[in-house]
Amino acid sequence: MTPEEQQWLDQQEGLIEPLSIQPPGGTMPPTGATWTPGEYEPLAGILVRWTTGTSYDTALRGMVAAASQSTFVWCFVESTTERSAAITAFTNAGANMSNVDFLTNSSPFPNLDSIWIRDYGPRYVYVNNNHAIMDHVYNRSGRPNDDASNSWLANYWGDPCYKFDLWHGGGNFHVFSDGNAFMSNLILNENPAYTADDINDVMRIISMSI
Repeated sequence: MTPEEQQWLDQQEGLIEPLSIQPPGGTMPPTGATWTPGEYEPLAGILVRWTTGTSYDTALRGMVAAASQSTFVWCFVESTTERSAAITAFTNAGANMSNVDFLTNSSPFPNLDSIWIRDYGPRYVYVNNNHAIMDHVYNRSGRPNDDASNSWLANYWGDPCYKFDLWHGGGNFHVFSDGNAFMSNLILNENPAYTADDINDVMRIISMSI
């Protein structure tokens, strides 16, 4: 964590649950045929988080410019001012702006805490051939707005959101088209109330291919 995040956590002592305590229960799992696309299968598009004036700007410009040539890009921005800055940056990098759409954080959704949307953002699956979001409890307690982003997107796009009660970093889950999925032992360290078999049962719900 950054020093600022650690300071925030110290200030929340007694107000939030530490990672050693199991997160609150999730929702009921989806019913019907559930399918998770493999890690490198074609997708409808990518979702990124833009922040002006950070060291990540250059990488994001290049990523959006390349991706927008053949797929759609949705980009979170905090304000109309930041949206204008992102448009200028992406346009100058050669992006196809007809394939870029902006999601402006506004009430009731607060600004996000970080750019690490690969970790906290939505994991989309198909339930009965319809889009749905699987939402874990983000393992960075000092970033509550990041953790809330899945519920906001589900409401904004009209998709169901299924929550499962595991602390998870998001990136520590890779699923392939043959039905196999992989995580490191970090998932066991962060969820001490669960056995490996318990975690397999939970994750099987979101990686099942039917």
